[in-house]
Amino acid sequence: MADNLLDKANEILDKAQLAAAEFHQFNQEQTDRIVEAVFKTGFNNRVKLAKMAQEEIGMGVWEHKVIKNVLGIQLVYESIRNEKTVWVISTSTVMFKILICLKSRNPIIISSHRGAATSCTEAVRICYESVCCWPTGFSHCSESRDYSS
Repeated sequence: MADNLLDKANEILDKAQLAAAEFHQFNQEQTDRIVEAVFKTGFNNRVKLAKMAQEEIGMGVWEHKVIKNVLGIQLVYESIRNEKTVWVISTSTVMFKILICLKSRNPIIISSHRGAATSCTEAVRICYESVCCWPTGFSHCSESRDYSS
């Protein structure tokens, strides 16, 4: 089973690497069109997804989940829609994603642009050392150190 999981993980990582290489060919305008389309689709499905989530997990109030969906997609979209983001990765991006992954108990692999590798790795280290209790293997910075091992 472990070999099967490793093969599956490698397959996913290989596909992600190919997708990233393709996506890196997009300019700012192309990227903005994709982000806007995802925002609109997510926003237009906020009620459906909230009801599905409440039904699936049997917890919470779907109307509250609608609000969380709006906060999660509309406010983030509005805060970045006019920003130049192509080839920009900042420590705030790393910390935001770490918070979301921690809150949802999902592991994270951070592969920063080589021009920001040192600062992004430091952001992960600082976040990790602030709690010193996320599980082994929870975070990993590519081409650097796994701070939770």
